[in-house]
Amino acid sequence: MPNEANGNESQETIVTQNGQEGQTDRTNETNGNEDSNNQTRTFTQDQVNEMVKSRLERERAKMQEEAMNKAREEMQNQQSEAIRLKDMNAKERQAYEIKKRDDRLAELEAKLNRQEMERQAMDMLSEKGINADSETLNMVVADTAEETKARIEKFDNLLTERALAANKDRFKKQTPTDKPAGEEVSEKEFGSMNYKERVQFKNANPERYNELIKNFM
Repeated sequence: MPNEANGNESQETIVTQNGQEGQTDRTNETNGNEDSNNQTRTFTQDQVNEMVKSRLERERAKMQEEAMNKAREEMQNQQSEAIRLKDMNAKERQAYEIKKRDDRLAELEAKLNRQEMERQAMDMLSEKGINADSETLNMVVADTAEETKARIEKFDNLLTERALAANKDRFKKQTPTDKPAGEEVSEKEFGSMNYKERVQFKNANPERYNELIKNFM
């Protein structure tokens, strides 16, 4: 008999891969604007394989479309260049080819120069105990070794000034008994210091530094 609006229940049977049958209850109730549908569905292995296959086909189609767009763009560029060359005389064509070759060489030289500057910058930063991450390299690397070195010196001075300010803030705090500020630094605080902070701490409080450093040797 047809389902009535007051909420008759219908059962949906789904066959799993090993042949066993599982049932899920689905209750449709019509009550004004409300409609509740509780259903649990089990997929067979073939269905799962089909979904995976469909997903892979979509990804493959997307990659093919991107490759075609790139090839189309390159073809258009080649056609534009062919038209440009066609309108040139022999002398102009030769000059154009020379310029294009020089541009490629300049681009390659710039890339090689950048790599060399990054290598030198990493060495200089390492000597100063500064971590040479990509963000730092972007700030200090310049076109020449001299300019790169100058930027690193400026960057190092900035870090030192900040470290001194932080240490001054930390060491100026005194206990109620006016104990030397260096003694307030705990082993945990000492362990969290970076290289520059430890150097500053050692200069300000050599005795406390020697006590704490023993635990890290």
